Amino acid sequence: ILQYFGDGTLSIFDSAIDAVQCAIEMQLGFRDQPSIPVRIGIHTGDIILSEEEIIGDSVNLASRLEGIGKNYGNSITISEFTAKQVEDEFLLRKLDLIRVKGKEEPVVIYELLNTKEKATNEQKEIKQIYEQALENYLAGEFKKSAEMFGKLQDDPPAQKMLQRTQNLIQNPPAEWNGVYTFTSK
Repeated sequence: ILQYFGDGTLSIFDSAIDAVQCAIEMQLGFRDQPSIPVRIGIHTGDIILSEEEIIGDSVNLASRLEGIGKNYGNSITISEFTAKQVEDEFLLRKLDLIRVKGKEEPVVIYELLNTKEKATNEQKEIKQIYEQALENYLAGEFKKSAEMFGKLQDDPPAQKMLQRTQNLIQNPPAEWNGVYTFTSK
C-alpha cells in the first residue's frame, strides 16, 4: 500500500524485514541501479486503514523518524520496535533515546547501516565506538562521551551528539534521564 503526501510517500509492508530491505535497496542501489538519496523513517505498529488514508500513532512516529534523520545527518532511522524484529539480519546502530513532539513516552532510535552480510569492518567499528559513547552519554558521563564521539570526526550523527554533549558539559542539567525531546516535527 502506498500513499503520497507532500513530497513524501508512506508505504505499508507485510513485515519489518521487507520494509528494512526495501530501505537498504533504495539507499545502496539495487541490481546495478543507482541509489535514491532520500531519508526514510520506519516504525512497526498498528495503523488505521481507510479507503482514503492511512492514519494512527504508528504513522505519525514513522513520519517523525524520517524528519529526525535530517537532524542526525543519517538516511534511515528506525524505531526500537522495528529494530527488535530485524536485528538478526541487519547491522543497526543505536542512535539516541528521544521523545518526539506530541508524545510522552521516549523511544530508542536506530540507524539502519547495512545487512549483516554486507556490513563493512568500518561500519562495525563506527557502531561500536558510537554506542559506547552513547552509553556514557545516557549515564551522564559527558566528558567520556564527548571524547568518544570526537573520535568519529567524519560521522554526522557522532558530530551532532558531540555538539549536544559539549553543551551539556558547559551547562550541566539539574536532573538527567538521557531523553532528548524534539520540539518540532
